[in-house]
Amino acid sequence: MTYLLILALATIVAVTGCTLLRRRMEVRERAYHFRCPSCGQKLRFGRREQGRRVMCPRCLKSCTFAEVNQDQLVEMPSERPYQVKRR
Repeated sequence: MTYLLILALATIVAVTGCTLLRRRMEVRERAYHFRCPSCGQKLRFGRREQGRRVMCPRCLKSCTFAEVNQDQLVEMPSERPYQVKRR
């Protein structure tokens, strides 16, 4: 009897966890795309990173994310984060 209660509780916890993770994935922040002025590498940044100085992972030079208009807004990829290709 106690095993059934433990199994039922574990199932409830697993289903609740999966539901919460799905909701979190649906409410992702939208992203902006920017090309590094030095090497042309495509970089992605969120609304909070506008105006920040960052270092390009490809050429290791610093650049500033510019302020962008709402028409330049695109959605983030749902499955994988943006991968930087290394030489």
